[in-house]
Amino acid sequence: MLIRNFQNLRQAKRDFVTITSIIVVIIFFVSTSYVAFIVDNPTRDRAIILYYQVGVQTLYGDRESVYLASVPIGWSILLASTDSIINDVYVTAKLFSVFFATAILVLSFFIIKNIFGRKTALLAQTIIAITPFFHVEAILTHNEMVPVFLICLSFYFITKKQLSKRDLILCGVFLGLATMIRYQAALIAI
Repeated sequence: MLIRNFQNLRQAKRDFVTITSIIVVIIFFVSTSYVAFIVDNPTRDRAIILYYQVGVQTLYGDRESVYLASVPIGWSILLASTDSIINDVYVTAKLFSVFFATAILVLSFFIIKNIFGRKTALLAQTIIAITPFFHVEAILTHNEMVPVFLICLSFYFITKKQLSKRDLILCGVFLGLATMIRYQAALIAI
């Protein structure tokens, strides 16, 4: 009887960490969504229009005369292709920022859990969730959240306990995709 109660207590502690982690993610998502779509004025970001126009020109126009200095074409194409569904470039960019920032928060828990354990992962996830710089990047219409998510996804595969060839291939694929959006992601591969 005592052993069964001890196992139930261990399971309750594990469930507490999981539930708390989910609550942290939900609070982060709701708060950043509120600020991004209700409070923030996105018309101050003029670069997003340039990226959008280059993406539209690449997808639907003359593909040969498109040029962005020192910027890969991935973000422009991603923005223009998904904007054909939503029809508002600012909302599209903010959706990318908020959703991928939330996904980074979820992945941070699993990456740190793979390295240190569940309690440390919960603490680190909470610290990341309340970091003001992370909130600012999650709210703005910049393209940093998508490559950072892809880099975190590659870190997840490389920090697994049982590393396989499939994990290494997926790590390389996600780092390559991140490099298509931001060249700085190539430094992670080195």
